[in-house]
Amino acid sequence: MTANEIKERLIELVAEVNVGKLPKTGELAFHQQRVTTGNLSVYLTKGIGRIYVQPNSSACDVSLSGKVIEVEMYPFMRELFGDECDGFKQTNRNKGWLKQPFWRTADFGKVRECIRYYARNYSCQE
Repeated sequence: MTANEIKERLIELVAEVNVGKLPKTGELAFHQQRVTTGNLSVYLTKGIGRIYVQPNSSACDVSLSGKVIEVEMYPFMRELFGDECDGFKQTNRNKGWLKQPFWRTADFGKVRECIRYYARNYSCQE
């Protein structure tokens, strides 16, 4: 999947989620970094964390960003993808930390399910 293909699908998904009023408060929003245009993400305007979706040669990487969602969503992601994460987007061997676990997939249905789960469960209460 290319960055443009992922971008189009994410924008459609954000609109679908917001029309369906999945977040308890605020809205789901799309973001694309200006310099590294392959860094695509969705986040809740009144919520925590962020889900990154980045192109890979034959698929895309879906990663969790933010301490709370990294811990709380990991079991859901492991079940959804049927395995532990494929790696971590951020590592520091000197300090011994691993952040932003990711799963590689060619199935955008799994990306959709992950983002819908995030939208339902991580918007802040008013």
